[in-house]
Amino acid sequence: MVSNAVSVKTVVIIFLYTNTTHIRAKTLKKMAIDMYLEGLGFRSIGRVLNISYGTVYQWVKQ
Repeated sequence: MVSNAVSVKTVVIIFLYTNTTHIRAKTLKKMAIDMYLEGLGFRSIGRVLNISYGTVYQWVKQ
């Protein structure tokens, strides 16, 4: 019998991916803010962390 329900394995994979992505984003944000407080510029931080300098700017200004 074919079911249209999402398998438990798929749900677990999606949850783990989104959960680790959220943790990574929080870690990057903290690193970016620490780097800014140490005197690095927005563009430098963006290059080092491989993220947009606009994102760094938004995080710092929050």
